[in-house]
Amino acid sequence: MKAILIAGLEEKTNKNLRILDFTKDCEKLRRYLIRKVGLKKKDISFFDPKCILNIKLKGLLNKMSKIVFRNSNEPFLVYYSGHGLSKMWSLYEINDGRVKSYSLRFTRLMKALKDHNAPLIVVADTCFAMSLKRHMEKLRCQWMLIGLAPEGQYGNETGVLDQVIGSWLKRRPTDPKYNIGKRLVRSFKVKRYDQTKSCLLYGNDKRFHKFFPYYSFKRIEAVLRAGSSLDYLVYPKK
Repeated sequence: MKAILIAGLEEKTNKNLRILDFTKDCEKLRRYLIRKVGLKKKDISFFDPKCILNIKLKGLLNKMSKIVFRNSNEPFLVYYSGHGLSKMWSLYEINDGRVKSYSLRFTRLMKALKDHNAPLIVVADTCFAMSLKRHMEKLRCQWMLIGLAPEGQYGNETGVLDQVIGSWLKRRPTDPKYNIGKRLVRSFKVKRYDQTKSCLLYGNDKRFHKFFPYYSFKRIEAVLRAGSSLDYLVYPKK
């Protein structure tokens, strides 16, 4: 088995300096794969923010494509920890007045994985994680997707990895719950505004803005896994 681990980074340079580095989760999974599953260090390709900044997005995709092509008949695990949007993973972002970022679109990610023939596990530890499902359905290999958040929903910064590893350590298929604040839930409510009823409000910018005062709540199931059941590939060795 082979693994590709990708860590994102967000850095905002302003009065309130904020740096979010997601390498710790990748390192935690790397230790698990080596100590429990029995992978060798050479079996794991780890792309941290420093590496991504050096090789840039094109270099990352080239390296991933080569790794997949050389090992197209071996089971694969791809893990990403960082920020995500509905159509891409936001790998690297610095905002110091001028935004510098690298984003990996799902269409380009699928091109890097399209030649893979063996089972593929993707753990997307990011917001909007399950948005990747519709793209993975186009792959010809067996696949499994585990995510931090449902399609169209934000995730919690605590991540989903602890839930995933916790299940695998017990040799059970992982079925993580959605983390809302400090609650792990199987379903949640979202507010749906009635787009047919609106009124105008006068704002501080001295302009009228459309406002929708009528709304209802809809309950959504938090499904955070899709595809084939491939957990057995990353169970601890007996």
